[in-house]
Order: sequence, then structure tokens, then C-alpha cells
Amino acid sequence: WYASYINLLLYESAHQDYNSSFVRLCNLLYLFSRNSPSGEHGRINLTQESIAEILTVTRVSAARSLGRLRDEKIIIPHRSRIQIIDQKALESYCSDETLQS
Repeated sequence: WYASYINLLLYESAHQDYNSSFVRLCNLLYLFSRNSPSGEHGRINLTQESIAEILTVTRVSAARSLGRLRDEKIIIPHRSRIQIIDQKALESYCSDETLQS
């Protein structure tokens, strides 16, 4: 599943430059959740540091965006994973290009 995510991320990278770090985070979480192995739907095994590295943002910026999603009850962050509890709300923040891929 990781290889299929990488392929999607490469496709998305062309569309990510103009999106805010928050939208890029939402896109990342959406793509990971959509391509997660069966039985793990809505659970993403990534740390804040890994997310920051993937998105090329600071850890503080990633934490701020994750905090916003947590406060809006879209995700529940855990120690080294994230649980998506409101997929529709997450999708509402994603770019159109991501949702159409």
C-alpha cells in the first residue's frame, strides 16, 4: 500500500505548491486513509515529525494543523498514529485535485 501512496503523492506533488500547509496536510491524510491496508481504515501510522518531513514544513506547523483538525473533531492524534473520525469533514478541506485522483 505504501508504493501506491507514493505514486499518488508524486501525482499530487504537481498540485501541492499552491496549497497551504493545512490543505496539504488534509490531502496527505486523505490519501493515506484512502490507500490504507484493509482493516486499518481511518488509522494512519505517522508521527508529527514524519508528516512534517513529507510535507516539507516545520514540526510546529504540522502540529498546529493537526491541532486544528483535532479541535474540530476530525481526527484523534495518538502517540505515533492518527485516527480519522470524520472523513467527510476532512474531505471538505482537501483540494479538488486530490479528491478527483
